[in-house]
Amino acid sequence: MQKVSGELQGVINGPDTWVDPAKRKEAGPKAIPVLKRMLPLFEEVAAVQPDAKDDMAMARVEVLTLLCVFGDADSTAALTTLSKGKGTQGIAAQGALQLGAYWANPKDEAAQLKVL
Repeated sequence: MQKVSGELQGVINGPDTWVDPAKRKEAGPKAIPVLKRMLPLFEEVAAVQPDAKDDMAMARVEVLTLLCVFGDADSTAALTTLSKGKGTQGIAAQGALQLGAYWANPKDEAAQLKVL
């Protein structure tokens, strides 16, 4: 996980990378494969450390949120499915979809207000 996180730091240089449309478009093709490689790692950690299961589920939602913002349709579908569930993960997925929609339109105040 540390190796993949290190690779990600080389691609994503802070929030501007996913909030600024031009930077997001440039970074997306590089960031998406790295972020997708992180997803199964959360499951591996949860399998080895059952106490970390909830934390890993939330970390997975965070990564799916970034993937959604970068335009990954599979991740948006996964968040949509998770958002229909109950409990903390379902609520987190609902918020993640809203946050993704908000970040996707940083210069469109009307679109952001609609999300809010």
